Amino acid sequence: MAKDFFLMAGVGRDQVLIAETMAFLFRYWGAICAGYVVAAGAFAGLDGIKHPFSIVVEAITVIELLWYVCWYLPYRHKLQRCTTEDGAMLQPPPLSREERSAFFCKCLSLVPDMETFVRKWVENAHLDDIRRDNVKDWLLWGLFDRQGPPGDDNEELEEYIRMAEEKLGWEIKKGRGEANAIRISYDEVLMHHRTLLYYLFVFFVDTLGALGMWALGYTFYRTKRSNFFRVFPFRISGLLAPKESAARDHMSYYVRPHKSTTKRPILFIHGIGMGVAQNLMYFNSIPKDVGVVVIELLPISARISPPLCTASQMAESVAAILDQQGFDDVVLVSQSYGTFLTTPLLLSPRVAPRISSCVLIDPVAFLLHLPDVAYNFTRRPPGRLEGAQHQMHMVARDPSISHTLHRRLSWREHILWRELLLSTAPSTAPAHVAQRRTTVILGGVDCITNPRAVASYIEFGRADCSQEEFDAFVASEKRWNGFKPLELIWLPGENHGAPLMKLSLVPLSAKVVDRYCRKDYDVGMGGALTKKATSGPSAHAAFNIHNKTLSRLAQLPRHRRDLPDRPSPTQRRRHPSAQEGDGNWNLSGFY
Repeated sequence: MAKDFFLMAGVGRDQVLIAETMAFLFRYWGAICAGYVVAAGAFAGLDGIKHPFSIVVEAITVIELLWYVCWYLPYRHKLQRCTTEDGAMLQPPPLSREERSAFFCKCLSLVPDMETFVRKWVENAHLDDIRRDNVKDWLLWGLFDRQGPPGDDNEELEEYIRMAEEKLGWEIKKGRGEANAIRISYDEVLMHHRTLLYYLFVFFVDTLGALGMWALGYTFYRTKRSNFFRVFPFRISGLLAPKESAARDHMSYYVRPHKSTTKRPILFIHGIGMGVAQNLMYFNSIPKDVGVVVIELLPISARISPPLCTASQMAESVAAILDQQGFDDVVLVSQSYGTFLTTPLLLSPRVAPRISSCVLIDPVAFLLHLPDVAYNFTRRPPGRLEGAQHQMHMVARDPSISHTLHRRLSWREHILWRELLLSTAPSTAPAHVAQRRTTVILGGVDCITNPRAVASYIEFGRADCSQEEFDAFVASEKRWNGFKPLELIWLPGENHGAPLMKLSLVPLSAKVVDRYCRKDYDVGMGGALTKKATSGPSAHAAFNIHNKTLSRLAQLPRHRRDLPDRPSPTQRRRHPSAQEGDGNWNLSGFY
């Protein structure tokens, strides 16, 4: 985890090697101590074992051995369960056949390379090893949320395979090949042992993070005190903090009071890593009079904790927290894993009317049907000294994080469609919601997503834009003004995590959020924004899967030309409603 900072801060290879050494110690500290004891006995005999330093090492060895045998092994066994009991695995509401068909067609229309799509979902197996039964295994997981023989669903599965064959251009052979489909809900939860030395480091970073948040004016709202012994390393603030979160069962958070009358407060949701501590640099850049609610997601923060709650529970928890703080008009800022909450929040009748704009940083929720996120988080082996890839491999092997990715993530509930961001809220919603704007900040070499496909989807409404279109977009999208319903800031050469953890890019992210916070930029935007923002179907009518309306996805616009009033690349360079000066500033100065 120490490696996260070194990699994203853009420091040299020597520092990265130091961080890799720390990662090795965090995993094998007990074995290293045991090796020392054996070596001391072999080369120095009884005197070597009785040496005071050796006695300390022997005590550490015993403690680490007990931790591994008495805690890690049973814990690993527990996390492998594929049942819906005791929070082991999520079971989202089932879809009807019509909804499944519409969902499959929608996903199939957004596949940039069909052959790569098929192969990567079976761990890059050879095409000769991929047969119909292998594909059915994946479809049963992805659309039916089950495993086992097709049974009565075989006819429907064959229909989906025929549709895939049409796009592939060749027939998938019958039978079962040697390929294994990625079905993360049922696959083994891949994890690595974490020593007590590692959790001591986590405790140290968590404490520093809490002190940093306190110094920045934030107050901690804990969950109920009975959760104290369910989180390890133990959190002193979780026991002694006087204020209790309104979502006392599921969610703790930090808050800074909102004092500004001209700006909106911020709702921030962090990504995988070390929790709020990894974003202190960004929090320090937020103006002091702007209120901030920072949601904590402990299961993805390198801690042993209760499992992450369901999407609906998280939305209700966020609503309760906003009620507790009296925030009714916020800018949603989410990073990496935090973007998975965007869809549940925008579909929540209690939260959606409060979100005026969204800033999605390193988003992983777009195009979840593509194999990149699942493969890179759970299967991709790290390359030698390929920093960010090795980093994410290490992070994803944390026991609690790996369990969250495998058992507590429903891709159908968390996938984010651009039409949801472009659609308008109900007519009864406040005016700031009717003019909701979204900016996506994405690194050009993001190691988790398929950045080219995501950028194409955000900008053009499809995942397979041509090289000419993409080059034109890269050349013309240096200017951003924050007035359009959906905008993309493309960061060439930047990797996952850079926008909030790289010193030179934090001002960029802060500027984008600050623009959305400023209420004076709601005035004078003209009818163009309102017209485009209200042109799509209602978010609640078009995207609420639980209300049985998923079949409408197939009729939603898929291409850029289907969206009204979309400016051309030339028009994008200078929005007519932009003001002079910082009203239309050039982001290239922040690269």
